[in-house]
Amino acid sequence: MSPGTLRAWERRYGLLEPIRSESGYRLYTVEDEARVRELTRLRDEGVATAEAARLAREDPHLAEQDGYGTVTAGQAAPFQTGARVAGRAASSDEGAGASAPAPLRDPVLIDDLGALSTALDRFDERTANEVLDRALAELSLTAFLESLVMPCLRDLGERWCQGEVTLAQEHFASNLLRGRLLGIGRGWGSGHGPLAMLACPSGERHDLGLISFGLLLKERGWRVAFFGQDTPAFTIAETAEILEPAAIVISAIDPRRFRGIASDVTKLAADFEVYLAGAGTSRRFAERVGANVLEGELSYAADCLDTRVAARVS
Repeated sequence: MSPGTLRAWERRYGLLEPIRSESGYRLYTVEDEARVRELTRLRDEGVATAEAARLAREDPHLAEQDGYGTVTAGQAAPFQTGARVAGRAASSDEGAGASAPAPLRDPVLIDDLGALSTALDRFDERTANEVLDRALAELSLTAFLESLVMPCLRDLGERWCQGEVTLAQEHFASNLLRGRLLGIGRGWGSGHGPLAMLACPSGERHDLGLISFGLLLKERGWRVAFFGQDTPAFTIAETAEILEPAAIVISAIDPRRFRGIASDVTKLAADFEVYLAGAGTSRRFAERVGANVLEGELSYAADCLDTRVAARVS
């Protein structure tokens, strides 16, 4: 592995935690090596980098344990650029007894996805918006998000990790897509349905998956209070006392963001339904802090949350 790739995985996914020598060199452990080998193996099988990193962090053999099914290429997990999870049987406390759904069959033409990526790489706002406008007119919201937006973000994140995309290109693409998604969400706080608070913890800047999830909750009749990037835990707690939401969803792709607020989440989960999402979380951590985990496709996760809250209210 190149030093650049290792540093990118350390920074973006929290995969490695090297110590520093007196001269400043990174020193990796046997466990670090095992994680890199496991991530590489999963990627070779078609698993996207973000999800492979999460599995490698939890346990080098986690993908083979009971309850996780088969990891398969082609299904984008929520709240992050590129995780893929398939075939996992939903646990009973998620309000569903079936497997995570198969990939959507509402196809976006490969040409459209390629045209969008090319336009974003070239800073071509007009063409990018034309592609998005056409997709919004032709597809359901779920298909628009899961068949175009998330694959585009997944590709962008993977290419950024490989050094094939500049920081300017990544920022341009993310900001353009973020603006479009927030535009779709205009007015999502109105209505009479249950209220969901959505936030990323302090230091977490990746919120596009969380915005997309909020849009799907809105489509299911929910009201959304969106706080987005870099929201301190005490702000989430104070606001929850005021809003009294039916659910609080906290998302991060870096596990260090969750570890830094573990005690805060434990306190929050004692009074509210708290859901953790993104490549940075795990079932083990969620159980430790008394929270729930959202997994699978965006639409699947939205259905699970909707079903669970409806069952609790009834």
